[in-house]
Amino acid sequence: MVGSYGYPGLIEMQIRAIRRYAGDVPILISDDRSPDGGWERIQALACQYPGVDVHVALSRIGHSGGDMAAFARGIMWAKDRGIRYLAKLSHRFVVTRPRWLQEGARALAKTGRPLAGQPCVEHPFQFPLRTEACLLDVDRWHNPDVLAHLAPRPVGMACELIMHHVCTEVIKEEMAPWDLFTKDRFERVPGVLWHCANGIHDYNQLAEKLGVVLDSDFHTGGNHLRSDYITG
Repeated sequence: MVGSYGYPGLIEMQIRAIRRYAGDVPILISDDRSPDGGWERIQALACQYPGVDVHVALSRIGHSGGDMAAFARGIMWAKDRGIRYLAKLSHRFVVTRPRWLQEGARALAKTGRPLAGQPCVEHPFQFPLRTEACLLDVDRWHNPDVLAHLAPRPVGMACELIMHHVCTEVIKEEMAPWDLFTKDRFERVPGVLWHCANGIHDYNQLAEKLGVVLDSDFHTGGNHLRSDYITG
């Protein structure tokens, strides 16, 4: 499942990357009403790629709320389709490690934990969880108490804090580490593109390899540099 806002070309690259490196798995795109008709282009991807579903918000929720909505929609979508383990990716977190999803799911199953991920040690935004990439045990998250906390809505705090609170205080378990990436958002990791660590050249190289043209306004600047990071 990929959370999106803007960049239809990037979302198409995500779909192709997931299919190439994780196989023919179902994909949900949760779009926070991308501007300038972008949501329509993203919605059209469901017709171009079998097994891809797109959910577009009726109006924009915002950075943190939109991220949280992606988790809620993804959990319900996965449960409806009998999917046991759900990976949630931010739109600029692109994975090119072969079989990353299958390996991650097997590792999470062995731990018995509800969530695999990493904390964030980035200063000044230190979070107990990096929500740009998480792996969830769907059955552990699909219950009314959990989903009530994740109900799509504008929020005034970071999604990272909400998701960690739900995991530790509602489900009452700690997360398992996911070795796909690290605790440092600025660390370059083989097999992963992330806008805090990789430049636009890296994204363009992968786009060319996958036969996709990235959006003219695509950039690798970050919300971590913005004053409205938490409220979107």
